[in-house]
Amino acid sequence: MHFLKFVTLFTSAAAATGFTVPEDQEDGVYAVVYDNNGEAVFNLLRGPATEKELAEIKSRSPAQSLNERDIDQYNCPGYSLDSGNTDAAVAALKGQCNPGAVGSGYDFYSISGSTVAYFCNFGSSATNCLANELGDQYARITDHCGRYNAGWWTRQDPGRWISIGYEGSGSRFCGRGA
Repeated sequence: MHFLKFVTLFTSAAAATGFTVPEDQEDGVYAVVYDNNGEAVFNLLRGPATEKELAEIKSRSPAQSLNERDIDQYNCPGYSLDSGNTDAAVAALKGQCNPGAVGSGYDFYSISGSTVAYFCNFGSSATNCLANELGDQYARITDHCGRYNAGWWTRQDPGRWISIGYEGSGSRFCGRGA
């Protein structure tokens, strides 16, 4: 139990020290890696969501009987997001992660207007970013935080340490901690 509290405290502190999307950055999906000085480097992977990707997001039903594990951690900062921007950011990220390999220390995020959707890989090895997993986790975040409210989910287990979420584009996310 004490270990779980430590992990929760550590992951919460790590998320608080993340990066912020640069002002006036164009909508699209980006990969982020840190240079030797610890500075975030942003690389455009693709443009905004297509109409087809948006239609798939809007037709998805809420989570139904999705089982949570004890190592799942949800965080809800308590503010709402624009529904259209959120749907577009999620759709573009899912389009990139269909599937997409995310290297150790890399993060993917998608910005659309005032919302950023993201997939962070804190693990020591590459992992897959899967569209179905994103959809399931965004549905669970909605269950925990409310429809179109900011939130994120973190899982840390021996094989994988990731975070999936969406927040306002001015928020700090995908923290690395010190």
